[in-house]
Amino acid sequence: MFKILAYLFNTTMNGFTFILNIIYTGISTILISILKVLNKIFKNKFDKPINKLLEKDRPEAILLACIYVLSFTTIFSLVYTPGQKVVDLSKNDEIPKVEEKVEEAPPQEEPVIADYSYARFSKMSLGEVDFSWLQSINEQTVAWISVDGTNINYPVVLTSDNDFYLTHNFTKEYTHNGWIFMDYRNRPMSDNNVIFYGHNLLNKGGFGSVSKLFTKKWFNNTSHNIVVLTPGKKYTYKIFSVYISEPVVDYLQVDFYSDSEYQNWLNGLASKDTMGFGESVSASDKIITLSTCTEDNKGRKVVHAKLISEESF
Repeated sequence: MFKILAYLFNTTMNGFTFILNIIYTGISTILISILKVLNKIFKNKFDKPINKLLEKDRPEAILLACIYVLSFTTIFSLVYTPGQKVVDLSKNDEIPKVEEKVEEAPPQEEPVIADYSYARFSKMSLGEVDFSWLQSINEQTVAWISVDGTNINYPVVLTSDNDFYLTHNFTKEYTHNGWIFMDYRNRPMSDNNVIFYGHNLLNKGGFGSVSKLFTKKWFNNTSHNIVVLTPGKKYTYKIFSVYISEPVVDYLQVDFYSDSEYQNWLNGLASKDTMGFGESVSASDKIITLSTCTEDNKGRKVVHAKLISEESF
């Protein structure tokens, strides 16, 4: 039995070697012809490679030639993409007549996939915001927030906790991108501090473009305004402080026992500002807070803005 297996192995190897020799001979013949031409042009600079190719008994040369062929074939198959047929509706090609009348099935309508993504909403103007439509998609829609000079231009939702919309989108489907939501403790635009949360996404969706507020380019070329819409109301806020914070909750306070407590708290927020807005704040001001994670998820990027106008529409 061992002799039979040894015979089969030797026969297979001899056949494989024979095929390799044929492949090597063909490739080396072509390469030698090319190198001889180059040798004449470049005055015998290719003598060594020609001599190596002429040594046909070297098994490593045969194997190397095969590797070159396989590598070239693989790379070519990966890089090359055949041209695709392009439909040209401008040409009036004649359609051959069909003698027998064939009943055609009625065309089927393709299903329409609704787009309720960050990218879709960010392109909408404030004049296009329709709360009846938004609330028909998600009944928890309470506001719309738009920050000048950023991608932040989205509907805002509110539910009974601060966890659900960390992992669910506007249509309540599970996603790590989450959605922009208001702190569950807030009454929409009524409290002294109304808080908005959103993920700092790499594609600049959610609150990903809050980072722009930390640049001189944004500071020098925008109004520093944030607009919040609710059904029938437009609130305009002026940013007075942006900073990076430890993951603490002191800036997320909603209730205050006195005006003096509220004033001291506001003074603390204004003192943290890193951009130099220079806006004064007093206990008579209502503010909003935007909170998102830093890129390393170890801190928080925080934005505070005070109400400067309220309009009905």
